[in-house]
Amino acid sequence: MIRLIGRLNLVSGGEISHPWDANAYLITGDEPVLIDCGSEGYPSLKSNLRRLGYEPGDVRKVVATHGHWNHLSAMARIREESDALLLVHAADKEQVETGDPDLTVSFLYDRPFPPAEVNGLLEDGDVFPAGGYRFHVIHTPGAQSRVGLYLGGDRGIEGLDRERCALGWVPSQDTLGPRRLVDLARQAARDGLRRYDVRARTARAHPQRRVE
Repeated sequence: MIRLIGRLNLVSGGEISHPWDANAYLITGDEPVLIDCGSEGYPSLKSNLRRLGYEPGDVRKVVATHGHWNHLSAMARIREESDALLLVHAADKEQVETGDPDLTVSFLYDRPFPPAEVNGLLEDGDVFPAGGYRFHVIHTPGAQSRVGLYLGGDRGIEGLDRERCALGWVPSQDTLGPRRLVDLARQAARDGLRRYDVRARTARAHPQRRVE
């Protein structure tokens, strides 16, 4: 477990839980929220929750950046211990609820994707509160994730976008370790949102991609 900034904590990822796990973040508070939940590293994620004073049953929501196996297959394990609601983008709902091996890319890991009921849909422009922050949802069609998330606060940007930092489209966790994520998150919190406009930086870095 790595404390990033404020109530944002890295609780799962290739370097702290299991090599196949995508990064997952816990937003602490009265109603804890997970952003993604990983895969084979669920026992480590559970241990990291406990280090922060929580049990899986305390998690109220899991917000999925997209419905791939390494990001979300641990949802079935969480549901064994929690009534947490699952929120995904509309384009990912069917694959998550059916466990489609192609769309969830579970075939890459030679593992099934346990189907999970979806309780709510995310759309571009949505804003929802968690841990005293306001999460802003950005649909990123053509990018690896369905939705990007950033935390808007009084100091501007204060969070991370799944594997990539919300302050810009930086390399994935395969080439960017959690310590570097900490540095980038803290720099973003100091400098504010304007310098790290997600849409503008994405458009410049990936001109072939449409950013709505």
